[in-house]
Amino acid sequence: MRTVYFLICLIVLFIISACTPTIFGVPQDQWNQMSAEQRQTTIEGYNERSRIQAQRRLVDSRRAAEKARQAGIDAELEAERERKRISAIYDGRGGINGDLPPKTF
Repeated sequence: MRTVYFLICLIVLFIISACTPTIFGVPQDQWNQMSAEQRQTTIEGYNERSRIQAQRRLVDSRRAAEKARQAGIDAELEAERERKRISAIYDGRGGINGDLPPKTF
């Protein structure tokens, strides 16, 4: 019960903090108190972080695509091995009686 209460409080706090208006990641009231130089530095930092995040997302998506491609190749190779094994069993060239269930039509 305590865990549920804690999670509910955490979610409510997250929702409330997400509603705070920000400019380049800085709360609006703090932004209004910044000098032009501080604002420019903040904008540059925000843009740099955004660029780095975009690069990370690109690298992650490329890795995921390569991993999926490799998994597809592996699955295809495994399926071909399994087809050959099954064919050999049905042709009497390998395996023992009971290795496979009977063919269903």
